[in-house]
Amino acid sequence: MFSLHFAATIFIVVYGGVSLTAGIANYKRKLVPFWSTLLFSLSGILILTSAMIDVFPILIFSLVLIQLLAIANGLHLYGKINLKHHIIRFLLSIIIIILY
Repeated sequence: MFSLHFAATIFIVVYGGVSLTAGIANYKRKLVPFWSTLLFSLSGILILTSAMIDVFPILIFSLVLIQLLAIANGLHLYGKINLKHHIIRFLLSIIIIILY
């Protein structure tokens, strides 16, 4: 039977994979500092890892770190925070946590 935990796992894997891909793409384009792309990519890996080994604190840490890095990247790229982007990102994180 389809469970909420299974749905959360799929959502986590997709979110982690997209975050990892975004980190790699930012590294290749060199639009943001190296430390930010490295941490963004590592956060994507941690999200994927949390789905595989089922460790909730790693998931929470990764989601918070990605939110903070997205803010830093936005400030670096545009000089301001895109509030709508971060609200959507925050809501996705809340949905993942609720489904978990």
